[in-house]
Amino acid sequence: MTAVRLITACAMLSMGLSCAPRSKRVLGQVPPHAACDRQCLTQLVDRYLAALIAHAPARLPIAREARFTENGHELHLGEGLWQSTLRPGSYRVYIADPDSGVVAIQTVLYQGTDTLQVLVRLAVRDTLIREVETLIARKGDTCCWSPTTLDSLPPSFAEDLPSNAIRSRPELLAIVDGYFTALHTGGTADYRPAKVDDRTTRWENGQRTTNVAGGNRIISVSAPVQMDQGMFAPLQVMNRRYLAVDAQKGTVLAIVLFNQPERQRPTTIIAEFFKIASGTIREIRAVMVSSDSTGWR
Repeated sequence: MTAVRLITACAMLSMGLSCAPRSKRVLGQVPPHAACDRQCLTQLVDRYLAALIAHAPARLPIAREARFTENGHELHLGEGLWQSTLRPGSYRVYIADPDSGVVAIQTVLYQGTDTLQVLVRLAVRDTLIREVETLIARKGDTCCWSPTTLDSLPPSFAEDLPSNAIRSRPELLAIVDGYFTALHTGGTADYRPAKVDDRTTRWENGQRTTNVAGGNRIISVSAPVQMDQGMFAPLQVMNRRYLAVDAQKGTVLAIVLFNQPERQRPTTIIAEFFKIASGTIREIRAVMVSSDSTGWR
């Protein structure tokens, strides 16, 4: 380790973040040990939110070449939401992936009288933040809105799975990709069902959109019925990115673009947290914003 990296690592330790040795990366594989473990990544994204609220980006270990986007638009760190007066909410759900050095959080922030649902994704390498992706959902931006309900949801995304319910990283990624393929092919002869069942629950910007008693024809039914009957068709699912996986907890972060040109709806960025147990998607929590591009490939 060079002197510069040693100093950086020591600085991270002084901030209370654990840093383990990093192994050499093999092409096409994730490293068996990342420089920042699950606790380190979670602490780092919490520090990011604290710095955001304090308008203090200089407090963060940011790489010189780091990229920062907000709702798909590239900005300089310190611009955009950083210039707003914010108050933190109590809702926080994490997915941390030490193998890839990625952590994401869904949370609620308050901007004056407005409520925001926010997704932050950080990519960390060699103890420095290399990527920051932020989505900020506001009331009226998309079809769904009820962030005040999020605090009442169970802590399922923080819970480890029993050993017999755990699936491998490739299996989890295939299940999530199959979900988006089912949406993309819904209502066509190429339709392939997703790994969902009658108990699968979906929340979009805090609003429940499956099995809602008294809801409209779509949200009142189960996820399998919605998808088998092509209720979202025609829907194009583009720019699929699978960014964090935690097999121990059965969680996956995916960020995609939804496009429904025939329904004259704006293109939407969807950042979804999946909870998967025994090979079935049990819960989805999504942050949705209208934008033509995620800003990432």
